[in-house]
Amino acid sequence: MLFLSLSGAGVAACGGGGDPPVELTVDHGPTIAASTPHAMLTGESFVPTGSTCPASNEYIRIGTLGPHTLGAVNETTGLSYPVFDTLWVCNSEDGRVMHWQSNPIDVVPGANRITVTMTAGTRASSASVTVVRSGS
Repeated sequence: MLFLSLSGAGVAACGGGGDPPVELTVDHGPTIAASTPHAMLTGESFVPTGSTCPASNEYIRIGTLGPHTLGAVNETTGLSYPVFDTLWVCNSEDGRVMHWQSNPIDVVPGANRITVTMTAGTRASSASVTVVRSGS
């Protein structure tokens, strides 16, 4: 299985000091070689509006994310995949990013262009990577 990582975007309301939002980017792209029939994407994205962080003195605080959708599309095969695992450690990184992981994404031999998109309200951010699978 191939693991890819996408970095994400921040929301000014959650970040501090007027930091510019970071757009979704691919850490290991734009082209990645693979020999397996599946890729799993991991990464970071912006924190949706409506997210809440519990008030506590805990070293690590796990927040509740506001409404959003997050998914991946292999444009080569036309298949869509949900991104199901999300985690927001709201008292780290200025609370600006949340972490996620996709389901396995089927990749066929040759070039597979995969686009991940997160949407929350009127905000959307996307990133693409081409996974080139060798063999048959």
